[in-house]
Amino acid sequence: RSPRKVFMLPRNHRLARESLTILFRDGRRVFGDHFSLIVIKSSRETSSQWAFVTSKKVFRNATDRNRGKRLMRESIRALLPNIAPGTKAIMLFSRKPGEPFKFMSAQHEIESLLHKAHLLNSSAPSQMTHSSLSTPHVLERRASSPNKHNVF
Repeated sequence: RSPRKVFMLPRNHRLARESLTILFRDGRRVFGDHFSLIVIKSSRETSSQWAFVTSKKVFRNATDRNRGKRLMRESIRALLPNIAPGTKAIMLFSRKPGEPFKFMSAQHEIESLLHKAHLLNSSAPSQMTHSSLSTPHVLERRASSPNKHNVF
């Protein structure tokens, strides 16, 4: 049996539940086409911390909500070395895409959202290369899916 891959952020990059209320109340909001970001910068923290939220209003099916969170998590994981330390953020999948949503388009939109929020180091090169996308196969929906109207 092959070892199971874990598709999660490292523990030091995960945001604790207690911080969610503070972020929703005091955080600065940045909006994109499909994603929203709520951010607080802290000078005390040494690493960035993230939470990912997808509402039932956006995606009714749990599998679609989970895939949306995987898209966001993998995009952030690829960009973690270039994100400013001390960032606490919640990323929300705020608008349902009208067409099938691919990993590369999500990655591109999330990277532009991070630039808009001034969270990426300015000297960092763009991470939009195929070498940084180590797990896109996990994010693609199976072709034999019984539900035909999914946007994923």
